[in-house]
Amino acid sequence: MQYMLCTVYCAYIIQPSLKQLWRNLNRGKLDEKLLQHIWKDESDEMIIFFVSLMQTFGLMCEKKSKKTTIVRTTIMNTESGSSSPDDPQPSTCKKNVGRMFYVLSRLKPQRDDSTRVEYEEKRAVSLFHDFDGYLPDDLFQRVATKFIEEFQMEDVEPTLSYEHVELNVDGHHLVILNVATINNCRLFQTTIVRTTIMNTESGSSSSEDDDPQPSICKKALNFLEKELQVLSQNGARGVEVKMYIRCACSNSERTHMQVVRKFDQDVLPCRSKAMDVKRYRKLFNKIKDEQDKKKPSENTYNTSGSNAQSSLSKVQRTAGKMFYKYKVCICPCWLT
Repeated sequence: MQYMLCTVYCAYIIQPSLKQLWRNLNRGKLDEKLLQHIWKDESDEMIIFFVSLMQTFGLMCEKKSKKTTIVRTTIMNTESGSSSPDDPQPSTCKKNVGRMFYVLSRLKPQRDDSTRVEYEEKRAVSLFHDFDGYLPDDLFQRVATKFIEEFQMEDVEPTLSYEHVELNVDGHHLVILNVATINNCRLFQTTIVRTTIMNTESGSSSSEDDDPQPSICKKALNFLEKELQVLSQNGARGVEVKMYIRCACSNSERTHMQVVRKFDQDVLPCRSKAMDVKRYRKLFNKIKDEQDKKKPSENTYNTSGSNAQSSLSKVQRTAGKMFYKYKVCICPCWLT
């Protein structure tokens, strides 16, 4: 499904009015006008179905904005060509006009990292997730897309680049998602930064609290671990997800990573020494306990088939009866 937007096109067939929209797509931003042009031969119901499908699996997400207009589209009976009150699914669905979508799979590697934000280490905290020594293909883009969809602020655009995303989750916190190579392993890195509030009267920054708020840290980690667990095991990948923090003994020549399962200790052993992790415990403690209280069905991902079926059910609820016509065709792609 993601290849529907990875379209091969030639410059001479692009309409002049759409050139800028194609450029924006290569920057990870898809305008609905271009989407309708790409799928011009499809009906409104089909476009709504495909968009819902791609959003469900983290291939794209909609930008939150006040500038969209909501209209209703009637979904017709696929056999008789008319809507029926006896249909099990609703006969109408909402359609937002003038939308913008984020499509991270369109981004390409760039050498210039000058646009990346700089921050003070004391105002930030970083976690790393490992997948048995390698990072599954497209996992970063899909998890980052899901994270943007969940935490983005209205009309505040994230900074998007290849395997690096910066997102303001509120007025006090910036979350940076990126792929870090440490000890020859590619890790999913999450950095939560407490933003500096500038004092407009004196021109100095406020130092009320350097640490990120624990509520934001716990919410972000809870969401990330859930998505990482699901996406890493879907498609029969079946890899184990481990969480790490950088040990205090690390330097420019050597990086030592500490495995963390629960933030329930004050120190972690490091050979003849120990690392103080009270700060991590303050910011992330109890998140594991909250997850353990959930029912097994909500927190256990044993088979890729059950995860795919759950996602299919979500598409069914979102896209209505169009799901019934196409689910038989798309199931084998997800379960292999």
